[in-house]
Amino acid sequence: MMCFHREFTRPLLMQITDQGAAFVELLANRAEVDHTLAGHLVAALADLRKAFPDLDVQGVPQPSIPKE
Repeated sequence: MMCFHREFTRPLLMQITDQGAAFVELLANRAEVDHTLAGHLVAALADLRKAFPDLDVQGVPQPSIPKE
């Protein structure tokens, strides 16, 4: 039985592995106009920081969600 993870998430991750920077740029561009997507991306960054607390983000611009 195929689940969403096997049909969508896993193949997506496998396809973007070599084009990760370009994929992130496309997501960031879409998030500038889609505040729901922006919220999901900011939440994912928070999860990443929890998973890798030693991740060095000094000098890297931090995203913010515009207030409506």
